[in-house]
This record gives sequence, C-alpha cells and structure tokens, in this order.
Amino acid sequence: MLRAVISPDDVDDAGLPTWVRVLLRLGVTASIAVFLVYFVTQTVAIDVRATREDVKVTRELLLEHMTEQRFLLRAICINVAQNDAQRANCIPQQR
Repeated sequence: MLRAVISPDDVDDAGLPTWVRVLLRLGVTASIAVFLVYFVTQTVAIDVRATREDVKVTRELLLEHMTEQRFLLRAICINVAQNDAQRANCIPQQR
C-alpha cells in the first residue's frame, strides 16, 4: 500500500484561511504545541488577575478589622484605667 506524501510546498494555500496556512507551515505537532502554550498562558493570566483581586479585598478587610481592634483596645484601656494620667496614656498623642 502506497501513501502519497504531501509537503506544504505542494499545497496551493491562496484561498485558505490564515490559521489553516499556519497549520500547514508549522505542522500538526507544532501547531498543537503553540495552541497549548497559548491556552495555558491565558489561563494563568486569568488566575493571576483573580488572585490580585482576592488580595486587594483581603487587604481591605484586614485594614478594617485592625481599625476595629484598635478602637476596642483603646476602649478597654480607658475603662480599666484608674486615673486621668492612665487614661491619657490610652489615647495616642497628636503629632
């Protein structure tokens, strides 16, 4: 059984879409590799963007929580203080 071998130079690709011409020039294996690299790169880029958004939201929530903690600690300090001097130490001095 004989099979005809067609090289890319034997094909008239004038009327073919660009992606088919690239496939013919590169070969199937290289085309699959290029597609996989493109697909993985796009997927990783999407994941990186999502992670950045998650970090931004987490940072905002953490800052809000820290502010609430400072307020509560200051209130506890003032309530526990036994005199005005101790209460004054609970409130940071304005610079």
